[in-house]
Amino acid sequence: MIKKLYEINIIKRGEFKLKSGEISNTYIDLRNVISYPEIHREICCEISEKINKDIDLVCGTPYGAVSYASYISISNNIPMIFLRKEIKKHGTQKLIEGVYSNNNKVLLIEDVITTGNSVIEATELLEKEGLIVSQIITIISRNSNKNTFYKNIPIKYLYHIDNINNGKINIYRDIINKKSKICLAADIENMNELFKIIDEVGEYICILKIHSDIIYDFFTNYEFNCKKLNELKNKYDFRIWEDRKLADIGNIMMRQVNKISEWADIVSIHPISGNKSLENIEGIDIIVIVEMSTDGHLMNKEYQKEVVKISENNNNVIGVVSQHKVSDKLLHFVPGISLNKNSDNLGQTYNKPEDKEFAEVYVVGRGIYLSNNPQEEIKKYIKKII
Repeated sequence: MIKKLYEINIIKRGEFKLKSGEISNTYIDLRNVISYPEIHREICCEISEKINKDIDLVCGTPYGAVSYASYISISNNIPMIFLRKEIKKHGTQKLIEGVYSNNNKVLLIEDVITTGNSVIEATELLEKEGLIVSQIITIISRNSNKNTFYKNIPIKYLYHIDNINNGKINIYRDIINKKSKICLAADIENMNELFKIIDEVGEYICILKIHSDIIYDFFTNYEFNCKKLNELKNKYDFRIWEDRKLADIGNIMMRQVNKISEWADIVSIHPISGNKSLENIEGIDIIVIVEMSTDGHLMNKEYQKEVVKISENNNNVIGVVSQHKVSDKLLHFVPGISLNKNSDNLGQTYNKPEDKEFAEVYVVGRGIYLSNNPQEEIKKYIKKII
């Protein structure tokens, strides 16, 4: 669902002042969902699954959640009441429209909460009219406390801001915003050449993949190189993947990651040492190697199945490297993509983009950075993939 909300521009990125006064780089405008009936229906169905059995009435906070309350009322045959922000100054001068009785139990629906003040205000108004707010559900919670209560009533949510700002969703957002599924595998051996290729194609990629350990001068001028990489990343809006393919005990990998996270957002790992080795890695997103693009690799089906199982249950794992679709929960990063070659003489096999349509991210290397005109070449890949 979060992906769909990005696609229809319900979730926006930038700098925004929220109703609470907080400044955020994420703005969520669920009011516009009413223009997308299928998505509106899906959200309402998710809410419906959480409704208590003893609810008498449904009410949406004014006015962002009213459309959701209306759909849920009709689809679940629960009477609806309409809460105004203030009492009408003409006609019946009511605060609440609809038929209700004292002590009726109300499901209160909110679209987005940050501090919860709007929910508290609405609840207090309903209670003054003799109603009992017995259940509160919000679509998205921005509250840092994931266990929020009004009095003794838990405020349930469908999605939390952490679901929106996690690594997997951020990559999907970048793909949508840049209209590119290309990860440049820049297997380049000196920093000047790396900076040059970034300037040539940075605006067309969602991820830059590097091997710092093959760049002979990466650590020679370490602070400058890290600063320059970060500047280019921000300038062209991509993420950096250190393709180190770690494979060690947890303690060693934690120490390796602590260093790698100084310049990279993502690191690749071979989880051959098991789930425990992954559990305590923090501060960086993980891509797990399920299957390689080399001929004769030793990753059999049983191993792949176990790796996927471990990966799907680890919050830091955002995706897998694989030549086949192996998960509905993780992003698929597919290497060995080429418009021309079929293989090299070192076991690398290549596939055309159309043969890997399940991929969320296509990893392309030599086909771009060794071409005579990298910018024109990457445009060919984007055109083929999109």
